[in-house]
Amino acid sequence: MEIKLQVQGSVNAACDRCLAEMSLPVSGELKLYVKQAVREEGNDDDYLILAPEDDHIDLSACLYEVYMLNYPIRVVHPEGECDGEMEKMLNEYVYGEENKPIDPRWNDLKKLINN
Repeated sequence: MEIKLQVQGSVNAACDRCLAEMSLPVSGELKLYVKQAVREEGNDDDYLILAPEDDHIDLSACLYEVYMLNYPIRVVHPEGECDGEMEKMLNEYVYGEENKPIDPRWNDLKKLINN
């Protein structure tokens, strides 16, 4: 038997940049294969085993897997939609790479990159 799980919707999440709440669209799908057999140790994750005495399939772990695999690693607002006050604070207190002192020992290695 083949089962196709589809997740589509949105979740409330905190923006990683400004910490404001935002609606995040999440969608994805997963195909599962189910076979009826006696459960044994070391089954592959390619399919679910349904014992002859089972009368239902628990898909909660599979739904969680679909959700987590399609949840972005970095959650941020689109450019220009972050909280304005937090943006001002970030610009005031966060230093960019250009302000960071460079260790002179790396200069010889940078010469290799430019070749």
